[in-house]
Amino acid sequence: MTSAHDDTRLVRRLLNRDEAAFEEFFEAATAKPGKPGQPPYGYQVRLAAEGLPPVLAVAVLPVAAWQGFKCARKQPKIRRQLDALKLKLPVFGPLFHKIAIARFARNFGSLLRAGVPILMSLDITSDTVNNGVMAEAIDDVQVSVREGESVARPLASHDVFPPMVVQMMAVGEETGAMDTMLVKVADFYDDEVTATTESLTAMLEPLMIGVLGGIVGSMVIALYMPMFKIFELIQ
Repeated sequence: MTSAHDDTRLVRRLLNRDEAAFEEFFEAATAKPGKPGQPPYGYQVRLAAEGLPPVLAVAVLPVAAWQGFKCARKQPKIRRQLDALKLKLPVFGPLFHKIAIARFARNFGSLLRAGVPILMSLDITSDTVNNGVMAEAIDDVQVSVREGESVARPLASHDVFPPMVVQMMAVGEETGAMDTMLVKVADFYDDEVTATTESLTAMLEPLMIGVLGGIVGSMVIALYMPMFKIFELIQ
């Protein structure tokens, strides 16, 4: 009799649990819908109680960080500090430096070849070089040229311009072919950027393979760990 009574209590407990689960399911299924683009009311209450899902947080945080970086970069002082830090990066710093030099030489040479006055060319190049450190150096050169100095001499006082660039611009200024020299400098640094990019790509391939292997391995481990625990419980 005791065994039969215990079995009856167990069956009632299971039925009560299943009944509660079905009631929750039907409440969610028949809940009144929310506004367009929002989940039903029952799920709204659950989301409000549980908070944002981790996946949504992971998706929102990078976007918010990028928007904050773009807003901060619009400030001149912050932009200069970021650009100076970008040029000092251990691996990508030289690549960013070569890209900035190539852009400076290409823009400045094209403007001079088109007949734009040198002061206006320096002003336009400073706005389009997309690097705060180099733009500040170009502004200093513009002030020196306005006072009657040459272009190459004030360039030499800024470390952001390599000596080879300064010497070629000095030769072009003396021979009256600065635009030609600047185009040659731009072609040289464009080739350097291409070679550096290819070498960095070849260097990053093993790293990417290792990262992908780690991700796949972690997924496999997460998939099989519950099975191993089940086997341990069975044994």
